[in-house]
Amino acid sequence: MNIYKNIFISILDGRTVRDLFQNDIIKFLNDEYLCPVILSEANNIEKFTSFWQNNNTIIFERYLKISPTFKRHKSSLIRRYIASNFNFLLSAYTTFERKTFYKYDDILSKYFDEYNPISVLITHTQLHGEMPICLEAKKRDIPSIGLVRSWDNIFKGLRSRPEYLTVWNEINKIEAIEQEGYKEENIVITGAPQFDKYFQRHIDKLTKKEFCDLTGFDPSQKIILIATRGNFSRDLDETYLIDIILSYIDDGLISKNTQLIIRLHPWSQLEVFMKYDFNKNVYISFYDEFLPSLGWSMSSNQVIEVRDMLMHCDIVITPGSTIALEGAIFDKPTLVPMFHSYQPERASVLFQKTSNYHFKRIIEKELIKISWEETEFLADIKNALNSSDWYSEERRQLLDDYIPLRDGLSTKRLTEAIEDISLNK
Repeated sequence: MNIYKNIFISILDGRTVRDLFQNDIIKFLNDEYLCPVILSEANNIEKFTSFWQNNNTIIFERYLKISPTFKRHKSSLIRRYIASNFNFLLSAYTTFERKTFYKYDDILSKYFDEYNPISVLITHTQLHGEMPICLEAKKRDIPSIGLVRSWDNIFKGLRSRPEYLTVWNEINKIEAIEQEGYKEENIVITGAPQFDKYFQRHIDKLTKKEFCDLTGFDPSQKIILIATRGNFSRDLDETYLIDIILSYIDDGLISKNTQLIIRLHPWSQLEVFMKYDFNKNVYISFYDEFLPSLGWSMSSNQVIEVRDMLMHCDIVITPGSTIALEGAIFDKPTLVPMFHSYQPERASVLFQKTSNYHFKRIIEKELIKISWEETEFLADIKNALNSSDWYSEERRQLLDDYIPLRDGLSTKRLTEAIEDISLNK
């Protein structure tokens, strides 16, 4: 007799493997007698499936995510407007949206008939490809639970519409209510699963000397960690900040012994940074885990490697990535430069979007140091290097606001939320 109940989990993006699978969500679900049925185009990628099938109760089925279109994107913006202003019309609009922009998927319907899931977990609410699964679940009165996988996703706009949301913090909960029209009782604060390994004490930590032995650095000298934003626009250069910092070092404006870790975003182009590889005081860190059909991911060891970088650097510099928050986890002075010395005209649009959306509240509350001009950047770096307490109160507030749950159990809480919604709706 099969004692397991099925739940659907969509895996349309490699980051979900890092955020959930690497944090034992399959084991947690199995412990509650829930069998994940994974809907993913990676169902035939043995590197992906064989690892998770080992000692787990899990099923893989092939699901091809639909592509975003202008009409679907526009429809999601209309849905967002209706949800936040005329919520009583939302159900009628999603029915219209399904019939107009999302064709009936007989394969998806077949899966629902065959497995009779008690719930659906949408793992990337920003993707249009999740919407057909949400709509099919709604049609069958099966609860769909959406993972808001980052602190700024609601500001960016959710492309799919699951019935329930799990979020990092109270701020995201309020955003979901005010901007997406969700009812308070349909939102669960679970924390940030992707940071669980940062807080788990049983995972060994490298000493400063051990870390420097791996990077070839001198443990007695300062280390700057610069995390790139990602080359989302192929004609925008990302090397300018490296050049500026290296010029400060070469000119003696900051210590000539200062060491630099360049942590590349997965969408950055490794080849353009290789010119710095000859410098003994530069260490280039990049993503080298790739899952066919899903894109970049990170193994547990790679997550721990980033933890060690954050733990042993002296300051963090990033022009707008989530590492700005991760710096606060490790209480590191963090700078967010919002200028571009090579391409100011092109970059101004990007930084305006960052300041108006992703970092809007953080900037308004002055929770992080923004370097608006190159002329103030050097002074900010000196302040950060000279005092580890610089902006320390603001970092604590940033951490309490956006990552309040810091026990390494966010994935477990997500599992508990899934179980509660699945069995008690």
